[in-house]
Amino acid sequence: YHLKRIVTMLILLIILFINPLVSEGTGYVKEVNAKFYGLDIYIEGNKINSLKEPFIYEDTLWVPLSELARGLNMKYKLNINNKSIELDSNGKLKEDNNSSIIESFQLGYEVEAKERNMKSLQEDIYALEKGYNKEKPSLKDYVERSLKVYFGDVKIILDGEEIFLYNDPFYYNEEIYVSLMDISYCLYINPSLDVENT
Repeated sequence: YHLKRIVTMLILLIILFINPLVSEGTGYVKEVNAKFYGLDIYIEGNKINSLKEPFIYEDTLWVPLSELARGLNMKYKLNINNKSIELDSNGKLKEDNNSSIIESFQLGYEVEAKERNMKSLQEDIYALEKGYNKEKPSLKDYVERSLKVYFGDVKIILDGEEIFLYNDPFYYNEEIYVSLMDISYCLYINPSLDVENT
């Protein structure tokens, strides 16, 4: 009995030392390869002037969140020490007091996205009927850079509530970057990419 207990304790100790301990709320620095195409952000036709350039990493467009918030006339407070950003929509996106307005934003967002998809499908059908391949526009000229970014416990607070995105936001160059497509659902915006006029 005593020997069995000692063997069990030794096995438990070995398992504890072999498996790394995971701690929540800790971040880590990772080197990523980002593609810079010289992209600009426009909101309703107005260019956001910024020194912080959007880039593509893992086939996803990443944008500086404070610059996007500024372009959407949202108040924001970036906390560099805590790697967090608080966004204030001035009550426009709070469900408790503007539910019908938010529903309108949501429906408008969905309609615009569906219209764009329908237009693309119509172009594809037309190309198929005419017997030619429709060449998709693409970004060609870019500069690839290796960046050290901070992942992990980066937080986004929207109107007092923490939001979670499919692709985790990260901290780089004293800014929090988010996937534009991921954040669009939270802000009820419908982003598009103009490849010809980056």
